[in-house]
Amino acid sequence: MFNGIILVKEKIMGLKKVTLTSAIALLSIGLAGCSSSTTSKPKNISFSQLSSNKSRKKVINNDLAKNLKKEQKKAKDGNEDYNYSLYVYKIQTWQDQTIAVNVDRANYLELSTKEKIAVGQSINDLVKKVFKENYVKAKSSFFISIYDEDGNVLIPAYNYQTFKFKYKQDQEEADKPDIPTEYENALVKAQSYSDNMFMSKQKIYHQLTSQYGEGFSKKAAKYAIDHVKADWNKNALKKAESYQKDQHLSKERIRHQLTSAYGEQFTEAQADYAISHLAE
Repeated sequence: MFNGIILVKEKIMGLKKVTLTSAIALLSIGLAGCSSSTTSKPKNISFSQLSSNKSRKKVINNDLAKNLKKEQKKAKDGNEDYNYSLYVYKIQTWQDQTIAVNVDRANYLELSTKEKIAVGQSINDLVKKVFKENYVKAKSSFFISIYDEDGNVLIPAYNYQTFKFKYKQDQEEADKPDIPTEYENALVKAQSYSDNMFMSKQKIYHQLTSQYGEGFSKKAAKYAIDHVKADWNKNALKKAESYQKDQHLSKERIRHQLTSAYGEQFTEAQADYAISHLAE
């Protein structure tokens, strides 16, 4: 090259010919060729637009599968940073801007709450990475639904960064205080006594706490009585009808049996309701 000029030697008809070509002209041709072969990057889209963009969604789901396999290999090779992936066998974008994840139910359920959260956060990081590579704009964290192998929901749509459920009913259920197993068992027994034997509130409480009955603690029995779904008036009526039909007792005798401390232990008002609704 000399003073911006390139000498190009060509043979034409056996004679040497020197052609002077502007270096700038050649450079511009080269650049034009490069630009025509360069593929433009995909247009940025939002997470919510994926549901209507089937081709982009398919690419992303394929990339999620590939990346998951890579991280599973790293975990199997001894890299503990990717151990979360061993509990997961499928990740894909889902409807309503949610990430659907299928896990190995048996092993996943053995994890502590803290460990389950760590799995969810790792999934969140993987999805963010794949989204970024595919020009999908989304919030910094996602709602992730956890399913077992058969598609049963283990954890509804949950955000593993804010620790909140997506839907109000799921959040309300999660916000309920943890109930001791003894309390729950006492409630089950109380409900059974009410539904099947039509017992009064006081008699159920006695049956729950008695050493000859269920032997629950007083606190567990109180919880059960406070939460049992029962119509005590109707229970009293059912008992009254049973005494009338099976034992042929008079109304006065039935009233006494309903309210007696040694009988059914209904209140006077409940007994009055029962007697007033008995067949003549």
